[in-house]
Amino acid sequence: MRVAAIAGVVLAVTLTAGFALQAAGLPPAARADVVAAKAAEWLRGYRYATSTLLVAGRTLHGRCFHGWFGGRLLRTERGTILELPGASVRTLPHRLVADGLPPWLRPEDALVLAGCPQVLSARLDTLALGAATPVERATAWGRPVLAVRFRRLTLLVDPATDRPLGVELPGARSRFRLVRLTAKLERRLEALR
Repeated sequence: MRVAAIAGVVLAVTLTAGFALQAAGLPPAARADVVAAKAAEWLRGYRYATSTLLVAGRTLHGRCFHGWFGGRLLRTERGTILELPGASVRTLPHRLVADGLPPWLRPEDALVLAGCPQVLSARLDTLALGAATPVERATAWGRPVLAVRFRRLTLLVDPATDRPLGVELPGARSRFRLVRLTAKLERRLEALR
């Protein structure tokens, strides 16, 4: 019993000292990095998004789904598909396939603008490593938002929850809505696969 008590005290002292050293030696994370990390966490909770993209003076409506591909019983590959009018972008392990995209819209940009949850969360995880500028208050779609500006991407989030609402890239802007998948909606999305 005495050995367990001593071990508990040693553990508590070690943990406290470790946290104290960490707090003293590491600078606090920038607000922009925290907002981007929280937005990425929001995105990881979803597999489906609908979006409106404003690119090169054109408005495109898209839907993005992340799941298994290869048919209902042949779920061989996990990936993302973005459907736009007359075009699509698929990301599968180690390849990106784009069909019908206009030449002024790169496939990677289309996926990010559409708010494809897995793609955008991975991009934000990379960007949230200290590359952001301060968070700015802004207005988009007639409502207040927070704008987190990175080098080539601006993330627009809800100021109260840090929920991602849209993205701006040079010459393009989007608004997206993260949607919880229900069994009925997932059956409707089978056509995308």
